[in-house]
Amino acid sequence: METVPSSALDDRDYLYGQAFYPVTPFSWLALLWSFLCGVIASAAWAWTSSSVLRLFLGLLLTGPLLGTVWGAGTRIRQHAQQGDCLPDGAEPKSIWALPYTLIGSTSYRFAARLSLLVTWWQEAKPVVSRALVQLITGTVFALAVAAQLGQQSIAMTALGLVMAYTVGFSRWQWIANPVIFIAVPLCLAWLLGHAAFAVLTPPSVVVAACFACVFYGCFITNQIDQGLIWQVVPQALVIAVLLACNQPVVAAAVTLLGSPQLLLAQLLRTREQRGKYFQVIQWHVAVSMLLTALALRYKP
Repeated sequence: METVPSSALDDRDYLYGQAFYPVTPFSWLALLWSFLCGVIASAAWAWTSSSVLRLFLGLLLTGPLLGTVWGAGTRIRQHAQQGDCLPDGAEPKSIWALPYTLIGSTSYRFAARLSLLVTWWQEAKPVVSRALVQLITGTVFALAVAAQLGQQSIAMTALGLVMAYTVGFSRWQWIANPVIFIAVPLCLAWLLGHAAFAVLTPPSVVVAACFACVFYGCFITNQIDQGLIWQVVPQALVIAVLLACNQPVVAAAVTLLGSPQLLLAQLLRTREQRGKYFQVIQWHVAVSMLLTALALRYKP
């Protein structure tokens, strides 16, 4: 399977700690744009000082704060994957066990596991101590800001933090899937934007998940067929939601904006042409998100 070399990526192109292909500016703007679309979809925005303050706090929460936590969790996981942590079944150099503890007993296994953790920390401390500080500090500030935005925002933030900690400390292989690093943050950003101003609605939740899947499809377009499926099918569902909300004009516009993804698919067959493909597609996706959010805001 063809992969994108790290040299082809700009150092700034990171989405919650992971290199995010395709290209700038949407590689770093996607989260904030998704949050703003969620705010619009809430139909509760007003040009008041209170709304502007909530908008500022939400952008701060979505970008720098949650981004810091996810980035720290990602670095901890990368450190573990590089072989710096002790594997399962490793024997500690010394075991802090109580006197007369039988080898193989529950207390002995607990002491052995504790000794392994201490040994791992001694070896990993120079690398991950800064990431742990960022993880804890980011968590505290993220929850403090979310508390100012309401219960729904606290719930969404807590979910994002749980995912970040799971990324950092779990040994599950599926957690490294791009769905977790791309789709989940983008979906959460939209939901946080909506939740900061109004109660979440089913159409907004579905649309947020769909556009998050579209970006996941953009990420895996080195697998051309799967990438196109993940782009086209979610947008078809967005069109269905718009039709259900009595927005046929916007549904037609989103359909037209999505058509270049199929018409330009031939560009995906070579790495050199993918940048050109995404320089066009990213703006179509961004406009589709905005139009959909405006349509959800409007009550016919």
